[in-house]
Amino acid sequence: MDGSRKSSCGDSHTMSNICVLSVRRALVIGTLIATCAIATPLFSQHEVMVERSLNSVVKVLPFDYSGHGSGFVVSPTKIVTNAHVVSGGMSLGYMVQTRDGQRDVVIDIDYHPSSDIAVLTVGNPVSATPLKLVADRPLQSAEVFVLGHPFAFDWSVTRGVVSADRDDLLQIDAAMNGGNSGGPVLNKQGSVIGVSVLKVTHDMNNSRLDGLGFCVPADVVCSFLESLSVDACFAYVDVPSIRTSAQCDSLQEVYREVNLAKQKLAEDRARFEANRRDAGTLVQRADSIRASLKILTNEMQQQSAELEEQRREVEKKRQELRFLEEEIKGKRSIAYTPRFTPELLAGLGYIGIVEPSRGDALGVRGEACLSYRFGSRTSSPDRFGVYGGVHWYERLDVKTTAQQPTLDVGVLLDIDEIVRLQIGIGQNDDRQVGHPNYIFAAATAWVTDGTFPVGFRLHALSYNDRSMFKYGISCIVGLRADVLRW
Repeated sequence: MDGSRKSSCGDSHTMSNICVLSVRRALVIGTLIATCAIATPLFSQHEVMVERSLNSVVKVLPFDYSGHGSGFVVSPTKIVTNAHVVSGGMSLGYMVQTRDGQRDVVIDIDYHPSSDIAVLTVGNPVSATPLKLVADRPLQSAEVFVLGHPFAFDWSVTRGVVSADRDDLLQIDAAMNGGNSGGPVLNKQGSVIGVSVLKVTHDMNNSRLDGLGFCVPADVVCSFLESLSVDACFAYVDVPSIRTSAQCDSLQEVYREVNLAKQKLAEDRARFEANRRDAGTLVQRADSIRASLKILTNEMQQQSAELEEQRREVEKKRQELRFLEEEIKGKRSIAYTPRFTPELLAGLGYIGIVEPSRGDALGVRGEACLSYRFGSRTSSPDRFGVYGGVHWYERLDVKTTAQQPTLDVGVLLDIDEIVRLQIGIGQNDDRQVGHPNYIFAAATAWVTDGTFPVGFRLHALSYNDRSMFKYGISCIVGLRADVLRW
């Protein structure tokens, strides 16, 4: 066999997948031979290594899908990424997505702020093969590969070299962009030599710069992983190259390796499906919770709007009530209530006046009043006002028939429209007694109500200059009419 032609077959665990890939392609094209003279592999060792390592790269997403970053698997439940990728903490919530679409929720985050490194813990084991970190620093100009998710271009690869060792950071010239943060930087053997963290695009004069990317060295990450009891690091050892075709003994050995690979692939696929279902359930629960929160938020906003509308309506009613109260306060009733004696009302009835010292007399009286109602026009019948009266009487013990007019004015108080109290002063034109002034007081009790009330009246007069006292009782019929109101 030609020793310069290489085969993808291998007997080590790390290179078995490469062997299976090349053999399957040879079987597809129908090259069934009885020897191990297999054609030159279609893919180089580096290409196969990168393809295999991409399966261990994950996408880190917050629950609100506000951005994303990269990460890589270091154990079945541990993911390494940048601290700034998950700066929102557990209060925001994060999940990881593998290349085959599996998703799982992050249940814990350990931070190493000084190096911008974070280790995520997921609820279910990730099916991808963990990557190993090499604790030794790479040499300057060593070839490196940057894996991650720049912008919307998921599971991308760029190539470069180590430009310089800057103590806390490794400088590389491979292309890096937003979304690469937290992704692995691999050497040619597929080991992680750093974690992508940042790139410099402009200098102090705002001049554009290219090829200035930086990653956190693997030895710094290893120190943090050891403190968390995560075994993912090793000292540098060279990985053996892919074996040549001369190392394959027979086609039967190739068939055996293919069958073993198929069996392992079926087992892996079964695990992938189980994990995908579990992840799908968790994502559905998260989506359901998110939808419920959105519904509750909309309901709260709607209730807030309704409460605000009700508050404005209550304020409007209060304003209307204040206007109404002011209007009620401004409205009062003033009633002009004339009351007339029976003589004025077709001459029915008499008023009997008893004079203990002078004898009896008969007469009539006319009276008018202007009163003001207390309180509300509808709730209180009490009134307070003024009155004016005039009466004539005929002396029974004197032979003359001359009428003697008497005038008086004063104040009155109506209590519950049943009792009226009056007090005032007056003047008598009786020629026999001169022109004396007197004080007048009366109390009227109404027996009936309505427009023409009927009642009884007790009155008394006291003359100032003669020291004469008169009193009397009479029946009175009145006319009640409110003629003025506001």
